[in-house]
Amino acid sequence: MFQTPGASGQTAWNRAVRDVHSAMAAHLGGEDMITTPEVLLIRRISVFEAELRLMEEQIALDRQRKVEPSEKFIDLYSRIVNSQRRLLETVGMKRIPRDVTPTLTEYLQHKAADE
Repeated sequence: MFQTPGASGQTAWNRAVRDVHSAMAAHLGGEDMITTPEVLLIRRISVFEAELRLMEEQIALDRQRKVEPSEKFIDLYSRIVNSQRRLLETVGMKRIPRDVTPTLTEYLQHKAADE
């Protein structure tokens, strides 16, 4: 499980990072199936998602106050979205099902227990 360095894990940002990391790991077949490079990419995707959520919240608050987000802010938002999309393309958009086929030993043990 991904731990955010130097953070207590109690903030919405940390929860978002953890939740996205868990969802991405499951998407790729589970924590025990992902490679170290995939873990690194998932970490970046998770952090980008947490940041994008904060930025979207700020945009919504600005709109409520009838304030237009700055061009610089929207540019940064777009660049993060595109960076995240490229990372998602790298890890793959298609879900990888978890293999639940029992090993031969597990199958035989289960078969013996049923008899």
